Amino acid sequence: MKLRITEAVLAEAYRAKVCRERMEELAESIRKSVKERHSLPKMRIRLAEYGNDTELMLAAVSALRKDKEAPSARDRDFRAWMIMLCRSREHEVICYMCNELTDAWERKYRTREMLVLCDVLHTLKGHARTNEMTNRVCDYFFRERRNKLYGKTFRIEEKDMAYAESRLPELDKAVFRMTVNHYSHRTFVAEELAGLCGMGYSLMRRKFRKYYGMGPSEWLRRERIRRIEEDMEYRVELPLKEVAERNAFGSASNFADFCQKQTGMSPCELKAIGYEKWEKRRMDFWNQ
Repeated sequence: MKLRITEAVLAEAYRAKVCRERMEELAESIRKSVKERHSLPKMRIRLAEYGNDTELMLAAVSALRKDKEAPSARDRDFRAWMIMLCRSREHEVICYMCNELTDAWERKYRTREMLVLCDVLHTLKGHARTNEMTNRVCDYFFRERRNKLYGKTFRIEEKDMAYAESRLPELDKAVFRMTVNHYSHRTFVAEELAGLCGMGYSLMRRKFRKYYGMGPSEWLRRERIRRIEEDMEYRVELPLKEVAERNAFGSASNFADFCQKQTGMSPCELKAIGYEKWEKRRMDFWNQ
C-alpha cells in the first residue's frame, strides 16, 4: 500500500536524521488508519498525540516543503495528514497550511482538497483551535457563493457550496446573512423572502432563530422601522407620502398605524426627530 505523503516525509526524516523513531511510529499509525479505513473522528483520536507534537510537525512541514509534489486529495493518506497539520498550534505549521498549501489550492480552484478541509475542520471543532484555517476555507466558498448571488462568474458547483455550508456553521451563517440582506429590500413578507432565498419557510425560520435570535417576521418589522427612520433622518426632503411608498405601505393610514404601533409615535413626530438629527449633524460638520 503506497502512502505517498507519508513515504516522502519519512524519507526526509531519515535523510535529515530528525525525529526518526517518532516519525516511524507516526507512519505506522497512518498505515493502520488508512488500511482499516478509519473515519475522520477515529483518525482524530488515533493521531492526536502526533498532531500535538510540535517538533514532529515542524519536521513534517520541512519535509513537505522540500517535496516536489504538494499533498493532494488523490493521496490515500491525505486526510490523515490534514487532520494532524490542522490541529497543530505551531506558528510555522499554520503559516504553511494557510499561506502556502491552502493558498495554492485556492488559486488553482482545487475544490476537492478544500472540501476535505471542510470535513477535517468539522471533525476538529471543539477539540482544537482552527480559526485561521476556518477563515481561509470559509472565504474560498463565501466568495463563490457571493459571485453566484450577484450574477457573476463562479467556478464551484452548487452541490459543493451547499456541502461546505453544511459542514462549517461559520460559513452557513455568513452566507445566510448575505442572502437575507441581498433580498430583504424586495419584500417585507417572511414567506416571500423565503422564496427569494431559495428555501422553505420552516428552514428559514430555524436559521433566523439560530443566527438572528428572532423570527423572520420580527426581523422584517425591525428592518422596516430602521428604513423608515433612515428615510426620515437622511432624506428629509421626502414627503411622508413618498416615505410610505418607499417602504411598501398601501395607504397613509396603514403607514401611520404601523409607526404608532411599532414606535409609539406618528409619522410626523418621527419626521421631526429625523430632521433634528439631520440638522445637528449638518451643524456639527460646519462647526468642526
